[in-house]
Amino acid sequence: MFRSFRMLLCFALGCCAVAGAAEPAAPPSSWLAADSLVVLEITHPKEVLARAFSNDVVQAVTSSPIYQAQMANPKISEFLNVVKYFENHFNSDLPTILGKLTGGGITLAVQPQESVVMIVESEDAKLLNDVHEFLLMVARNEAQKQNDPDRVKSAEYRGVTGWRVAPNEAHAIVGNRLIIANKPDELKLMLDRQAKEGGKTLADSARFQEARKAADEKSFARLYVDLAALKQLPQLSDALNRYENPLAALLFAPVLGAMRESNWISAGLAFQGEGVQLSLVTDGVANDPKAADGFAAFADASAGAMPNLTVPRQIAAMSLFRDLHAFYAAKDKLFPDRTSGLIFFENMMGIFFTGRDLTEEVLAETLPDVRVVVAEQKYDEKVGKPEPQFPGFAIVMRMRDPDKFRPIAEEAWQKALGLINFTRGQQALPGLIIDRPTHGDTKYSTASFAPAKPADGSAADVRFNFAPALAMPGSYLIFSSTQELACDLIDALKKETDAKEKPLSQIHSAVVLDGSQLASILKSNKEGLIRQNMVEKGNSRQQAEGEIGGMYMILSALQRFEMSAGVVDGHSKVQLQLDVKRPE
Repeated sequence: MFRSFRMLLCFALGCCAVAGAAEPAAPPSSWLAADSLVVLEITHPKEVLARAFSNDVVQAVTSSPIYQAQMANPKISEFLNVVKYFENHFNSDLPTILGKLTGGGITLAVQPQESVVMIVESEDAKLLNDVHEFLLMVARNEAQKQNDPDRVKSAEYRGVTGWRVAPNEAHAIVGNRLIIANKPDELKLMLDRQAKEGGKTLADSARFQEARKAADEKSFARLYVDLAALKQLPQLSDALNRYENPLAALLFAPVLGAMRESNWISAGLAFQGEGVQLSLVTDGVANDPKAADGFAAFADASAGAMPNLTVPRQIAAMSLFRDLHAFYAAKDKLFPDRTSGLIFFENMMGIFFTGRDLTEEVLAETLPDVRVVVAEQKYDEKVGKPEPQFPGFAIVMRMRDPDKFRPIAEEAWQKALGLINFTRGQQALPGLIIDRPTHGDTKYSTASFAPAKPADGSAADVRFNFAPALAMPGSYLIFSSTQELACDLIDALKKETDAKEKPLSQIHSAVVLDGSQLASILKSNKEGLIRQNMVEKGNSRQQAEGEIGGMYMILSALQRFEMSAGVVDGHSKVQLQLDVKRPE
């Protein structure tokens, strides 16, 4: 356990050594190879530690079912005793010690030849020296116990003492900076660069400087990836140039296309209120509508996805700028190896849109405005609540010529219902009953199962999760799994039209997620999930309840998640915002 604790401090937090020399003036990037592949910079470790060890977070973690279950593990208890011993030895708490040891920043780099290095800058030279001596003592004691006294070694290079306490570890002390490498030779190269005799460094790289400038200045952590170098790897190159799953291509092609055109990726992580914001920027933009995967390209600067729709009890929403006609027209180039899923889709569409060309007569009638909404359901008291309970979901599109396409969509929808009823009839199962009600000014089509509440008070059949509906208010087309959600969307679209909402300029994808509403769905299906956990994992009921309870706690803490992706200032940018609730 002492060895594990030492490795935790050395490698995860970089807190193990210092010397009394003056602080080097050169930035950490001047110690790194010019062709470093990945560089992570944590510029404000103390801010991260303050949030991680806040009373609210500690209380939430220690009271969670997952933590309580782990406390029964003897190794965890032993580890916590070691931490307590460490705190007592230095007469301070762990967050304060770590804050002083790492307060100047941490830089971690992956370099060619499987080299990994780290630079830690301290605020307290004396404390670092004391910690180093303490850990050396622990390492020597462990080596003696295992009859390997030569494990802890030291050597001089360029007037600097280098240490090894493990086979794949070497570290040296320069000023108030600790440098660590997984290879002794790499440690020497770092010292050569610091002495300005090791050739060009990362600080000299124009690519790194450009990427670093693109990162958010408020970030407490920044990540640089040399994409031009990594794209030389066949696996990555193939992943960026080949699409296998049509749905994945539809969703992620704009981002993958931008990466294919880029030399670097820059990511920044910043605190925003109680949450965090992650921004990813590349120097490349894929915006060629003539390309096979150019179905998310913008025709002009004002083009973009529409704002996400909002309905009651909403769990998630997604808005995409996607030209479905262009996407499907390029299917042979995008998917030269036809997948079973694509074949099934074409067969079904051939049934629903009989006699019509799916590319030119169906998808060509849709505008590049695709939105998806997921919401928790309210169930009819005459039916009861089914088990399991599924959220309602719907897709919303806009029609190019509503008068022309409405009868085509209605015919296809009724064919789909007919196929469902025919299939269920063959299995002697209840079928859907079609109705044509009106909501507001919109007459729509819906289908539902006849109410059949169980007499014994048990859960209703799973089929009552569905009451599919087709609504076409104005130029919009709504396919919904439930009548209730279809009506809510009719209202939401009316509000959007009245407010004259405009597209999100140059944004091709936008997603929102409500964690508390998702937690509500989890709570509604808790008993079924516990049984599933017990069967699939072989857990006891107590263990299963702990795992499901932990998931519920995490989702309940997630207040809102937002993601947007598009083109900003000539760069391809993905931004994620995660807002959390303070533990109660």
